[in-house]
Amino acid sequence: MKSPATPPVVDRSVLHGVQFLRFVAALSVVVYHANLAANKFIPGPRSQLADTIFELGASGVHVFFVISGFIMVHTASGRSGWKEAVAFWQRRAMRIYPIYWLSALTYLIVHGLFFSGYGLSFRSAILALLLIPGWESLIIGPAWTLSYEVFFYLCFGASLLLRPNLSLGVLTAVFTILVGVGLWWPLPISVVGNPLLFEFLAGAWIARLLMEMTWRPSLTGTGLIAIGVFGLAASVLVDGLSIAKILVWGTPSVLIVAGVALLDKRAGAVPALSKVSWLGDSSYVLYLVHVLVLDIVMTLLVLSGPGRYDREVAVLIGVVASVSVAILVHVSIEKPMLRTLRRWIRDKRVASS
Repeated sequence: MKSPATPPVVDRSVLHGVQFLRFVAALSVVVYHANLAANKFIPGPRSQLADTIFELGASGVHVFFVISGFIMVHTASGRSGWKEAVAFWQRRAMRIYPIYWLSALTYLIVHGLFFSGYGLSFRSAILALLLIPGWESLIIGPAWTLSYEVFFYLCFGASLLLRPNLSLGVLTAVFTILVGVGLWWPLPISVVGNPLLFEFLAGAWIARLLMEMTWRPSLTGTGLIAIGVFGLAASVLVDGLSIAKILVWGTPSVLIVAGVALLDKRAGAVPALSKVSWLGDSSYVLYLVHVLVLDIVMTLLVLSGPGRYDREVAVLIGVVASVSVAILVHVSIEKPMLRTLRRWIRDKRVASS
């Protein structure tokens, strides 16, 4: 029989904190875009202070990039070889593209029927649907970040062809060379030499270090989160200066992800977040659909009567509507679709073996 002092058994492979942080990052981007949409649709004087605070929501993209690097190393630990690389690319393509294509099609239909439409050529639409850099934002504006995700996945999958003890070091060297070249000579594909790639690497190294650490005190995690949040808040003071966003937003994002990941490794931190971490599963859909939801919501608010809603109220309504739609789409469409695709791929592997 276990004594009362025996700590609870926790599945440490489930990163409830990091999972919930995905939702927080997506939500912050939604708040940022909701304020932009409210300023566009709702008449009246604008608050410079509110705009400055809401702009911090855009930092959620940097948190996303760090989390992506972290999760890839955490889930692919110890895997290597051609089969593992191909399987990795299949999983990521299945996760990224089907729901993105469905969302993009919805944007095209709704904008074509109720707004001004896009006026895209067939070639531009195809390039946007493939998330090719330079075209990726033609249908869904925030999709520019997905081209970075896709490039990172391609490179990370290729690194799995190496021995596990070499893969991350080689990937770091390659990205460092690419960014260095990109800083001196403009590359034809901007994603390839962008310093934002370092955020993926930072997340990857956080995961690697955590796997090798045996000492994980809670105060260290809490302290890193506090410093990171303070850094993001303080970034409003340097707004307008010629300082790269990777420094003023990327560095605090790295600290926050590292702190949350540290807390995730402690048994006492997991139960507190396990009840809300499921929201992280809907974060990708939220990121994809929220701009369209905001456009529809703001249009309806304007049609309901000029001046009826303050900007802050409009922002709140837009955010709540975006989260609600995302959860509904995730539960009713994305999850069943992913289950079907995984079953289909599994059956194909069994049939070919």
